[in-house]
Amino acid sequence: MSRTVKAVLLSGLVLPGIGQLYLRRIWLGLVLVLASLAAAGYVVVTAMDTALAVVDRIEAGEVAMDVGAISSEVEQTSQATTRKSGIAIYSLLALWIAGIVDAYRAGRKQDSLADKDKA
Repeated sequence: MSRTVKAVLLSGLVLPGIGQLYLRRIWLGLVLVLASLAAAGYVVVTAMDTALAVVDRIEAGEVAMDVGAISSEVEQTSQATTRKSGIAIYSLLALWIAGIVDAYRAGRKQDSLADKDKA
């Protein structure tokens, strides 16, 4: 398996930036990894805050202990959460695409240099 394929798979399936780290593009890899973790962390924290807010409302008696009422409350609060974390979600998607594209481009360059050295 070529370095290009390994780097693209690492960036695409594990986390943006891991492919760059594999290709020894340390600074770019670290930037992509840290930005991706920050975006993902924001989405997770926002979702947890929303879930805890729903639980608090249930415990306070503001939402009935009924599957329909709880479902309705979760739906309403999840729409607000999606709007709040939309930028982070789109940023994570953009980072993932950028990581894959850059890993492919850099891997191809390294593979072609390795082929020239062999010849």
